[in-house]
Amino acid sequence: MVAGNSLWHLVVQTDAISKSVLVSLLFMSILIWTVFLCKAFLFYRKKRDIQAMIEKLSSVRTFNELIVMAQQNKDTLPGYFLAQSVVSIERVLEHEQSGYQSSRAEIKEHIRAALEQEIDLLVIWQEQYTPLLSTSAVISPLLGLLGTVWGLIHAFMSISQTHTADIATVAPGIAEALTTTLAGLIVAIPAVVMVNYVTAQIVHIEQQLVRIADYVMVVVQRSIIHKKENICVDLAVGEQKEVQQ
Repeated sequence: MVAGNSLWHLVVQTDAISKSVLVSLLFMSILIWTVFLCKAFLFYRKKRDIQAMIEKLSSVRTFNELIVMAQQNKDTLPGYFLAQSVVSIERVLEHEQSGYQSSRAEIKEHIRAALEQEIDLLVIWQEQYTPLLSTSAVISPLLGLLGTVWGLIHAFMSISQTHTADIATVAPGIAEALTTTLAGLIVAIPAVVMVNYVTAQIVHIEQQLVRIADYVMVVVQRSIIHKKENICVDLAVGEQKEVQQ
């Protein structure tokens, strides 16, 4: 408690520049923790929905079943991806039916490219606000360093004014410098951990979406490319429905 009161007293005694640095670091810390907690909660929900979707896809045998599943889960991330994949596959098939005669391998390649494009778009969505975390991890130590340099300048100014270099003269400036350094590290260290965590979760989600795309390709190859099913699609997913970021 005494140390806490002393630290707060030291903060109060700092000048406007140091206070501005500390307030900026405080605001940055609140911002990155808010972003991180929101993303962690959304990642939990998305991974749960993706895992449930993968389990359901293991029993899907026809393309029409795939369409029904997309309709039933369109409010989730994997459901949205599945719905957009169906639309992309339909576009490829319409292109083939308009007079182009492609081989089965070419059709599969076109569909695979369309699915990869949908995955890339969803990954970009998941990366929103991640640059804020990485930027904070880089800037916060620099802000702390700015406060450190400013505090040392104060210490040397006090020496020049009093013409003495005893501890009572230089201690306030040095303490001010160390306080901002500590604040910068308190913000930077969690920010680095957050960036690594968010990046790992995005990679995991991307890998799971690739698994879903593989299931879709198996169904497409069985139902469409090999002409084993007549497709009748009536899926109102053309509009870009916003997914929780």
